[in-house]
Order: sequence, then C-alpha cells, then structure tokens
Amino acid sequence: MELSYVGKLFAAFTGMTADEALEQLETIRLSVTEIESRLKTGVDPEKHSQVLSYAAAALAFYRYSVLCANTGGIQNLKMGDTTFSADSKTAVQTAAAIRDEFMALAAPLLQDQRFAFQAV
Repeated sequence: MELSYVGKLFAAFTGMTADEALEQLETIRLSVTEIESRLKTGVDPEKHSQVLSYAAAALAFYRYSVLCANTGGIQNLKMGDTTFSADSKTAVQTAAAIRDEFMALAAPLLQDQRFAFQAV
C-alpha cells in the first residue's frame, strides 16, 4: 500500500484538500499499519493494493470521524460532488458504514480478529 494513495482516498472521503489530509497523517499511517498487520499469511499486498488501500482509508476516516465527534469537528461529510450535513452521531454512523463496507471487501485477505466460542 502506498501511504500517499491512502492519503488521497482519505481526503476524498473527508472532502479535505491534500494539504488538510496531511494533518491527519498519523491517523492514516496507523490505519495502514493495522491493515498490513492483519494480512493473512501468503497474501500479496501489492496484488491487492487497491482494496487494501480503500480499507485503510475507510478505517482512517472512521477514526477521524470519532475523534472529531468528540471535539465537535465534523459538521458535514463530502462524498464526490455530494455534501451531507450531519450531527456528529450521524457522521460517525456514516463513517462506520463506509468502514464496514470496505473492510468487508478486504475481509478475505485479512485475519478474522473477532472471538467466537464454538465448543468445549
């Protein structure tokens, strides 16, 4: 995954400029690291870089949304040419839905970290 590409995707999710997205570089980097650490053995990250990049950007967007919701920072969400005004709860819910969608696409490539008790 290219950090710069994930940053561009993050900027697109948030409606930020590239310069504004740079201020969130640590959040983006953390999300890239998490996705890379969850790769199943044998998965070639270069072969699947697009879906992994989108998953990392969506995860960073969710984290950013949660942080902003706690500080009153999100007032609207821009996806392409469409802007949605929302309260912080709605913004976090929207970011969670976006995160879940892209994580579902990447799920076959990632280790499942959920716990499931199946039998004794």
